[in-house]
Amino acid sequence: MIYGRVTLAGGDPEAMNLKQFLDAAYVILVDEYQRIGIDLLSAIEKVAQWTAGASEDSPPPSHQNEQAMTLLKGRLSGVSGAPI
Repeated sequence: MIYGRVTLAGGDPEAMNLKQFLDAAYVILVDEYQRIGIDLLSAIEKVAQWTAGASEDSPPPSHQNEQAMTLLKGRLSGVSGAPI
């Protein structure tokens, strides 16, 4: 993917040094997070967490789950046929 993106941008992927290659990989990761709707700063933070070894699959703290559930129930309260 890095080779393709660099080539499409008019660069020569074979002439890249390691730092340039890693910088391109970082930009691609941030771009992909933004593509799925994550804002730039959050995308950068997610990449930093990922590179630090944090698991993206780890569940959020329980208080965040409770807050999200309360918000969801509130939004569904006006929808007919929605289980609460």
